[in-house]
Amino acid sequence: MLIFGTSVSVVNEAKRLLSSLFEMKDIREVDVILGIKLGQTKSGFPSCLSHYIEKRLKIFNSFDVVPMRSENSL
Repeated sequence: MLIFGTSVSVVNEAKRLLSSLFEMKDIREVDVILGIKLGQTKSGFPSCLSHYIEKRLKIFNSFDVVPMRSENSL
């Protein structure tokens, strides 16, 4: 579970409440979850799927594939 927000005190309060109800471990800031690479800027939390796509290409040994254009994109 990811807990994030604009206020550190609200995030900490949510963590305190959840840890009183459930056994949990705080792993601090996360950079990749479910194959999605996360970042943090002052304006938000950008995400990128390139990490996920690269892992899938590696699994199927497909780094040398060439993208194919569909008839609709011509």
